[in-house]
Amino acid sequence: IEKYVIFLIILIIVVASSFNVGVALWVGVMRRFRELCLLRVLGLKTQHIRILMFLQGILTALIGGMIGIALGIWLSFGVDWVQQFFDLLPGSVYKIDHLKTRIQLADLGLILSSVLGLSTLAIYWPARHATQQSIAEGLRHE
Repeated sequence: IEKYVIFLIILIIVVASSFNVGVALWVGVMRRFRELCLLRVLGLKTQHIRILMFLQGILTALIGGMIGIALGIWLSFGVDWVQQFFDLLPGSVYKIDHLKTRIQLADLGLILSSVLGLSTLAIYWPARHATQQSIAEGLRHE
């Protein structure tokens, strides 16, 4: 049951980070509004702009997820090292004398797939907004 609780805690963190990716992409769309309109005037299809936004968001989520997994693995090895050399949990005081860390590839894959899936949902609205704006509105102040 501990494994499921920890997964739910990590999932809450992933939801927050996916929301952050979506907001960052939304801000990017708003900042580059004129450039996106210029690309559409030059002949780029709205589908290609949507794909471009999805690729940017997925790449951001993938890099963030990989960095998070790497930091998690590094910290879990760090916990083992600190326990071994500094005796943080003495058996005479606590019921346990060490924390056992075990990294399973299935868990890492589940976390990374959750990151990519939730980020895809968060990316949808900014990508859709980037393609549904009026070209005339974007070029009005040029």
